[in-house]
Amino acid sequence: MDNRKGIGATGVLLMALICCAAPMAHAQDTVGDIVRKLNSRSMSVEPIESKLEQIKEQQDSGRPLSNQDLQELGKAAENAEGKLDVAVLFAYNSDQLLPESIPILTKLGQALASDELKAGKFLINGHTDARGGRGYNLALSQRRALAVRAFLIKNFGIDAARLTAIGFGQEHPRNLQDPFAAENRRVQIVNASK
Repeated sequence: MDNRKGIGATGVLLMALICCAAPMAHAQDTVGDIVRKLNSRSMSVEPIESKLEQIKEQQDSGRPLSNQDLQELGKAAENAEGKLDVAVLFAYNSDQLLPESIPILTKLGQALASDELKAGKFLINGHTDARGGRGYNLALSQRRALAVRAFLIKNFGIDAARLTAIGFGQEHPRNLQDPFAAENRRVQIVNASK
């Protein structure tokens, strides 16, 4: 169940949140489409950039991110432009990528390696639906974001320093009306470059 109170009770808030959802990457999207979606930034991304170094230091030292860090970063990512939701399929209860995900991840990798984006830094945010406990979903979403990051680094030679993987669990559903909906299980790519 979704334990947040008040969401859904205010239609205006719900409409605002739905309107701000990231565009979805589809199999028919070209590499150029993905580049355009990730490059569509007209507002500052400083709240994301300012957290990147802190996040990397914490991850490198093995310290988990605090709930406050996750909330701040999640809010900045949700408000950022230049983001894209990707429906990446994994084996059940696993971080193993399924073959059906390879075509869209290949296009994403080609886009990130393109001249237009090759100097950029990106967040790879893992999200789950509300099945399972919050702690479990947080860990699973982190492993899945790391799996996507590893795929992009291995197959496209993308510098690891350009990609930061963060798991948000079930905290930022795409479908607020149905926290168990399949579209909530996704990876979000956020352009964190100026």
